[in-house]
Amino acid sequence: MLRADVTFFVISPRNSAAAVAHLLSKTSASHILVSADAALQDLASASIKQLTDAAITVCSMPSYKEI
Repeated sequence: MLRADVTFFVISPRNSAAAVAHLLSKTSASHILVSADAALQDLASASIKQLTDAAITVCSMPSYKEI
């Protein structure tokens, strides 16, 4: 990711959907990588639903077996 010249940060799953939505909005995120964990998938979906003016692409992170 560093070679791709992108900025990334890890969002804690302890944050509420509103807090994650705020972070995504403030950082002008265009993509979010989410693991296959159901709780994190739900958090990402709920966060993005709260953003009315942002177009964020959700990508599933590959598992270690896929890499």
